[in-house]
Amino acid sequence: MKGNKLKSRDRYLEEAMLFRDIDLIKVITGVRRCGKSSLLGLIKMAIEWE
Repeated sequence: MKGNKLKSRDRYLEEAMLFRDIDLIKVITGVRRCGKSSLLGLIKMAIEWE
């Protein structure tokens, strides 16, 4: 991630956190450079802050 500055993706983060405790495989898809890895970084940070 360039410069370690993540854009706020509140809508997607909230939706991803809803499915956090469900025992299913989650798949994040999208075109190249749309923020999939950044979203995973935000999810990781949200889980660490809890």
